[in-house]
Amino acid sequence: MNTIRITLCLALSLCVPTASIFSAEADASFPASIVSSALPSALELVNVPTELSVKEDGSILMGASGHTNLFNSPNGVGVYTGAPMLLFPTSGDFTLSARIDAKLVNVYDVAALVMYVDGQNWTKLCYELSAEKCPTVVSVVTRGISDDCNSEEIDTDFVYMAMCRRGQECSFHFSRDGVKWKMVRHFRFESSRMPRIGFAVHAAYGEGLSASFSDIHYWTSAPANMRSLDLKLLSVE
Repeated sequence: MNTIRITLCLALSLCVPTASIFSAEADASFPASIVSSALPSALELVNVPTELSVKEDGSILMGASGHTNLFNSPNGVGVYTGAPMLLFPTSGDFTLSARIDAKLVNVYDVAALVMYVDGQNWTKLCYELSAEKCPTVVSVVTRGISDDCNSEEIDTDFVYMAMCRRGQECSFHFSRDGVKWKMVRHFRFESSRMPRIGFAVHAAYGEGLSASFSDIHYWTSAPANMRSLDLKLLSVE
């Protein structure tokens, strides 16, 4: 696997749950940002992964160490922002889709698509090992506190996921085959700043997790009906 290009920008983020700050610079083994041929701009690395590589087709492999998370607990006590993330900027409406492959072993092992403004305002669509120890589609919307919702169980080591935004309106979708999509969540996510979007991996209770993000597609448009997703109908710009 080859890293296509290294750029000079650095991304910083609070790490769980102390005031310490880490970045990609903390480990010279990893670039601060990477370029995927599937996406229009460089992805900035937030928090240090255990592994990171990009194939010529744009597929991304990223790993997280154990006891990493991205979650603002509803009990108001825990704010966890140490998950390795790869994020790129948006400037308007978009749809991002990818196939996510991961062998989920421990409860709350997660590989996800992320829409991120800051540590208090973000969303993620997860392929997650639930508390029932079953791979599950899970959505989280965080406006200060995380609103966490489990959806359907998945009986394979992979799933297709997509997130869409049109104005302040957002929707999450998943697919078992990359063709037929089902809505997970439809919601409004207001922000004065445009979010960055991309990918995250974390392992809250386990010793670590690696995930592959492949068949990545990005459009600068969103479905006319945000509750229904047909990738063939999206305009390619």
